[in-house]
Amino acid sequence: MVMLMRDLDVDLLRGFVAVVEGGGFTAAASLLGRTQSAVSMQIRRLEEICGHRLIDREARPLRPTAAGERLLAHARRMLALNRTALDELVAPAKTQTVRLGFPEDYTSRFLPGVLGYFARETPNVDVTIDCDVSGRLLERLASGALDLAIVVRPAGESGPGRPLRRETVVWALPRHGPPPWGDREPGADTAAPLPLALMRDGCPFRRMALDALDRAGLPWRPAFASNALAGIAASVAAGLTISVLATSNLGADLRAAGPADGLPALPESEIVLVGPDAAADEAAHRLADLLAERLVDSRMSAATA
Repeated sequence: MVMLMRDLDVDLLRGFVAVVEGGGFTAAASLLGRTQSAVSMQIRRLEEICGHRLIDREARPLRPTAAGERLLAHARRMLALNRTALDELVAPAKTQTVRLGFPEDYTSRFLPGVLGYFARETPNVDVTIDCDVSGRLLERLASGALDLAIVVRPAGESGPGRPLRRETVVWALPRHGPPPWGDREPGADTAAPLPLALMRDGCPFRRMALDALDRAGLPWRPAFASNALAGIAASVAAGLTISVLATSNLGADLRAAGPADGLPALPESEIVLVGPDAAADEAAHRLADLLAERLVDSRMSAATA
């Protein structure tokens, strides 16, 4: 015995939903851009396929029968799935890529909102993100491997780019428990240099820390090196090391050193936008504008006004 397969036509389902939601054939015809008789024929054809009356034609406004109610939920899901499939297939292909460099320790703080807005505004543009220390990001910009980058440097230091925000830089110590040197003055025992947890070469905070300690004559030793903020923070929180961080990156388990801790002063840092150059795509310039809007603070905007 051969079974005849019956399929639900999406166009017929669209007419059915329009009649139900419009409350009648006239409203549905206006919504669909068809004549009233054409919509009525669609409903009759759909009823033939389903083997049930789907619209109560005596009701005012028209409403679905019990069978029509059962079909309605399926019809709406099928129409939504149809739209999704078409959107994915006919959406414009990705035609551009913007290559962004960003310091790892600032990504979760600044990037999500900017990237989400940029994706909605420019759906045909991909963004690739290279997270690294500032020195290496600048090298990649110079080589053409990046279109733009956010980097960090000591406040007031000359260099390429537009300063957007200043940050207070502090010595990070464990919030719970004593620092690694216990009750001694830091560096008082020259046989026990300060254990440092720092980013690798190319990080401005590393340079700030070592310059400050050398000027103060305090001995130090490299105890932990990483390009991940989470690893450095864990080492400090455990009481094994100290580090240098922007105050905005001090987690709940860390505290900023105070005068009683005997550590040397540190300069402020600047967050700087470098690039894109004039020849870059419009998308790269738009992303740069969004980053500047998100990162700039009142002190920097007043200073550059």
